[in-house]
Amino acid sequence: QLALLTLDLEILLQLPSPPEFSAARMTRQVERLNASLRGSRDGDEQRVLVDRWLATGPVPAPLRQPLQARLATLFNAG
Repeated sequence: QLALLTLDLEILLQLPSPPEFSAARMTRQVERLNASLRGSRDGDEQRVLVDRWLATGPVPAPLRQPLQARLATLFNAG
């Protein structure tokens, strides 16, 4: 779930994702486009995504550390 939330934030902020996530990013962009066409958009989506990211339960360090690095990049860019 953290990986999807990180991907959503990168898409929302129009920032690149690591190359190994290009297929997942494309899929996620299509899902987000479909959701927006159905009218299911939150006006404060960035805050909601960050709140959900931070509220995610324990994740093993080897999985969490690269995602935290990407999140830090998002904060620095935003």
